[in-house]
Amino acid sequence: MKRIEHFWVILLLCLTIGCLAFTDNLDQDNREELFLSSQFDKSLSADRIQNPSYDAFVFSTKFTDQKIWDDFHQFLETLESEFDDLYWMSPQSISSLSSIGDINIFFEKSQRLKLMDDGNALFFIHFDQQTPKKRARLVELINQEGKRLNLDIAWAGMPYLNTELGLMSIEIKKFVMPALFLSVFILLWFFLRSFSLTLITFLPSLFGVGISLVLIKAFWGFSTMITTLVPILVFLVLQSITLHLTCGALYYQNFSEAWREKKKAIYLALLTTVLGLLTLVFSDIPAIRQFSITSSSSLVLSAIVAIVFLHQFDFSHYKSSIKNFDFLHHSFVSTKKLQVFILLMICLFGTWSWKHILFQAEALYFFPKDSSIVQNWRSTETRLGGLPLLDIHLKKDNLHTVNDLVNISFIEEKLMKGLPDNYSLVSPNQIVQEANLQYSGSPKLPSSLIAYDALLSRVPKYFRPGLQDDLYTLSILGPTLPTQEYLLWLEQIDNLLKENNLDITFGGLYYWLMRSQDHLIRSMAKSFIFGISLVTCFVFFMLRSFRSSCLFFLVNIIPALSTLSVFYLLGKTLNVASITTFSISFGLIVDSTLHLMIHYKKHGHARTQFIEKTIFSPMWIVTIVMVFGFSLLSLHRFAPVGDFGLAMGLTLFFGFLLDYIVLPSFEEKKDPLSI
Repeated sequence: MKRIEHFWVILLLCLTIGCLAFTDNLDQDNREELFLSSQFDKSLSADRIQNPSYDAFVFSTKFTDQKIWDDFHQFLETLESEFDDLYWMSPQSISSLSSIGDINIFFEKSQRLKLMDDGNALFFIHFDQQTPKKRARLVELINQEGKRLNLDIAWAGMPYLNTELGLMSIEIKKFVMPALFLSVFILLWFFLRSFSLTLITFLPSLFGVGISLVLIKAFWGFSTMITTLVPILVFLVLQSITLHLTCGALYYQNFSEAWREKKKAIYLALLTTVLGLLTLVFSDIPAIRQFSITSSSSLVLSAIVAIVFLHQFDFSHYKSSIKNFDFLHHSFVSTKKLQVFILLMICLFGTWSWKHILFQAEALYFFPKDSSIVQNWRSTETRLGGLPLLDIHLKKDNLHTVNDLVNISFIEEKLMKGLPDNYSLVSPNQIVQEANLQYSGSPKLPSSLIAYDALLSRVPKYFRPGLQDDLYTLSILGPTLPTQEYLLWLEQIDNLLKENNLDITFGGLYYWLMRSQDHLIRSMAKSFIFGISLVTCFVFFMLRSFRSSCLFFLVNIIPALSTLSVFYLLGKTLNVASITTFSISFGLIVDSTLHLMIHYKKHGHARTQFIEKTIFSPMWIVTIVMVFGFSLLSLHRFAPVGDFGLAMGLTLFFGFLLDYIVLPSFEEKKDPLSI
């Protein structure tokens, strides 16, 4: 390597390190609003005003010593000085008692509000303005205090789950992604058989990771579960481009010759990939729009840097020692009729799988069942009697007397009978009856609306459903459910209430999140179909061939359908991360497809040494390297990471088979290898 070439390597390496250092403190923010469409966001905001408990941290722990109880409450009071907008509640603050024994007796009388049971206490903490740093700091401080007092803290609540998702995203950024990149580098070194050549090929892709993180920080100031995947997308596409250019430069022993031969395919691949990503910008979900803008701009910028960087090197010093894989092609050759039949079956079964595969939007199910996060959540969830799964808003146009409220109680009893044993229902009526029991000893509703409102106002707002001027709200509590089970459960509740001819609407944080996440996953899939269709039209315009554009569409849609089929057969669910693999892998598959199509259009339909060494060899190397790397990710126990790795590996593998076997068999006119 020449001295000037050393300079360019050191320069790009320093820029990459600088980008990574600059974004080291990039925050993770997975707040609900980023994953909600504007319609769902407005509805959720209205429900939030009515019920602030949606944003509360919930944790439980057992106390047996009065001094530890007092010390812990003193600690909670100190939190108010560190966090100006923090509000907390405990069994002591609700009962206005200080003795553990007295508090236990107080809540033993309660039928609904079991905040203390044999020393097991539930605590609630709420911020007016939540940030990822605030949430993480709060959990850290309480866990530290629990450890000091030898208390086992079990957490629950949506803010806590968002905190854990943020910590998991940081782990992905600092450990999982570097492991992936390192494995890619080692495998490239194995195939290219030259450390300096591997470094030249690998560095632009690594710089793409750095620049994408910089743009995420510059554009948004934080990353989400979806934008965390942008660096992987950029890395993948750039690695494919640089490897194609490197193999071409080694074949010609000159980069300029390789660039003249391949620039049209590279320009077209970049343009179609960016065009496909930009179709996501029309999504009504902020996180998807962020993904679209960041990934497309990162890809363009880093691709320009990669091409300029590779132009600085003299490839005549390197011998082309890349292994030919042409002998494998003949092993896969089959008749066109058989290929058409197989492709048709994949299309049919893949489409059927898409309609029947399950979606998973509930973040708790992303963690392993035996993890402390899930076990603590379930423990606290049981103590609390479940978490709010659904708010049911009833119109109360004719709700003017206590008798009207009594009639609603009959409907509530009927609804309760239709719920499983581990579910409960909380309503203004039940809260008032509970309060009346505490203050007068009678569990009945008071005889006047004035007394009714007075009793309801004594209950902290975090524990009562809303009673607005035009709505009466019931809340159903229970264990969190997988997405499809929840949606089916909603239908059952809806049918049960329709029998009473009630004018109702559904709401609540959990409800809007499940609806929106399901909408997000389906929106990503539809955007992928729209994007690939739009790109196919563009390819038709560029190649002026209806046959080639149809072939292009099939070669790029069938890998996604094949992966869906495998996921369905394995009993896997689709989540936010795994559904993005189709958009991410699309860029890599398109790159190889267009290289082949443009070569056939330009040089005819014969198999040459050029196509073997500069197109098929890079395809083999990229596929082996990436499939192996993503197979490692599939071993991760966090579902979005594991499913993302499995989906990426499968989609890239199927895409390779389509490009390596199907596309040439339809394009090539003769089998013998031409020189």
